[in-house]
Amino acid sequence: MGGAHTSAAAVIDHVDVAAANDRPAQIGIGATGFSSAYKTAASAVHRMLTSNAASLNDSGRALIWCADQNYARADDDVKSYFDSLNRADTDHD
Repeated sequence: MGGAHTSAAAVIDHVDVAAANDRPAQIGIGATGFSSAYKTAASAVHRMLTSNAASLNDSGRALIWCADQNYARADDDVKSYFDSLNRADTDHD
């Protein structure tokens, strides 16, 4: 997910609406059209995507660390316990 947010932020970086707004000032909302509004919105979305990407990547690393540190050790403990039960059970194949 973090990678998807980073990719989306990169797309926003490469969008240029200047050509779409290059027109005489008397047309529509002026010579710059919606450029200013777009840049403001794009900047806010870019910040959100970049922040979310960092948070998602940090969360992913934390989950992997927890799995490596806790679940693997717990699995080893459970396996050892069942192995000891199997050794103690002489009727077990």
